[in-house]
Amino acid sequence: MNNPDPPPPPPERRRPRRRALLAGLVVHSAGRFSFPCTIKDVSQNGIRILFAAGSAVPSQIEVINRSNGIVYHCDVVWTTSTAAGLKFRTTYDMKDLPPELDFLRRFR
Repeated sequence: MNNPDPPPPPPERRRPRRRALLAGLVVHSAGRFSFPCTIKDVSQNGIRILFAAGSAVPSQIEVINRSNGIVYHCDVVWTTSTAAGLKFRTTYDMKDLPPELDFLRRFR
């Protein structure tokens, strides 16, 4: 049977995202591990990043936005083999890092 009704529209995002194409660096495990990423989308509450397949992404990471020196301390909400959706816990300017994140200065 053919259903004449169109499918319902997809649910709207709670917060709009702005497309981006920014160089980033994922850092985790107190700076012991890092890998490059691309920041693809930015919203008020989080970002979407792309990275090379095979990169290990733990549940909490820091992402350094290389273009403006902002550090995003994030929870990983979802992940695939080459992308992740991240929710901001806090954000910092590289110039004003708290002592527990001072190790990030070497990645600037």
